Amino acid sequence: MTKILRALTIDLLLAAVLAIVAAPARAESPGATQQEWALLPQWCAWTQQAPQFGASSLSRSAPSGGPDMYQEYVRRYGDGWTAMHHYCWALVDIMRMGKLAGRNRAVHDHAAERALGNIDYVLQNSTTSFSFRPEILASRARLLIRMNDYGQAAQTAQMLISEGPTLPDGYVLLADILVKAGRTNDAKAVLAKGDELVTDKERYAKMRGTIKIK
Repeated sequence: MTKILRALTIDLLLAAVLAIVAAPARAESPGATQQEWALLPQWCAWTQQAPQFGASSLSRSAPSGGPDMYQEYVRRYGDGWTAMHHYCWALVDIMRMGKLAGRNRAVHDHAAERALGNIDYVLQNSTTSFSFRPEILASRARLLIRMNDYGQAAQTAQMLISEGPTLPDGYVLLADILVKAGRTNDAKAVLAKGDELVTDKERYAKMRGTIKIK
């Protein structure tokens, strides 16, 4: 990486950390329907102690595994799991955004902001060793891109690279943002660093192929 890019990544990382921890995240339930809940990952049913969240909120038949699955996930993944229902809530709003695009801008933007608040709540209440953090950080970066906040998206992608340097997602996300900003040389440098550090070469090659650099 060039000296300029190295300095940029340090600045982005510091800004990302500050953006996430600067203030308590606004965490709010979207009041998902049973139909929406059925589209979520099955483990979302076990992100709180009860597999059902109330008739007016999240409701779903419990998957097989017994009534102690919530505690099993806490034992398996640590205290970060206790905040994961907020990520499931964020996924509901992200799904809604696709339906709302071009139809109701105000409701669309509110769903985006609520999703971001729930994602940040999980990040604020989990450690860097939490197994789901890479997925959550990648979702945050993609959400910010959809919100046209490329600065925060780049910061989040860099945070993902810092926390998971052998994972492909951060490099591809950051390179995509840099290409959109017309910074193709920096994008190439980021991808080259990924070539060096990413361990899953096959997955990285597929993801890398989605970045179009002239």
